[in-house]
Amino acid sequence: ERIAQEEDFNGGHMTLEDCVVRLGQLICRWAISQDPPYAIHIGVHSGILHKMVLRNGSEAYYGEPYAEAKRLADMAPQDFCVQILKATKDKLNVLERLPFT
Repeated sequence: ERIAQEEDFNGGHMTLEDCVVRLGQLICRWAISQDPPYAIHIGVHSGILHKMVLRNGSEAYYGEPYAEAKRLADMAPQDFCVQILKATKDKLNVLERLPFT
């Protein structure tokens, strides 16, 4: 089943990658503002996700983007950061000039 494609987000010249990186930034901001702060690591990777409907009717998602994003989050060197691969950074449009280290 189709979940989202890059064309869905290009109205504001934001790529899908721009959108998910920005969402990660906003989630980190929220986590920092909690009392006490909620330590969080976020990984972002794009690609095709697959959806599976479980016996209880809930949905589960799987695929290479999920696995890679989890790996990136697990490798994060500090709390409150968004980890992305160079391949994902190369797909940014609106956020392409932000400093990523």
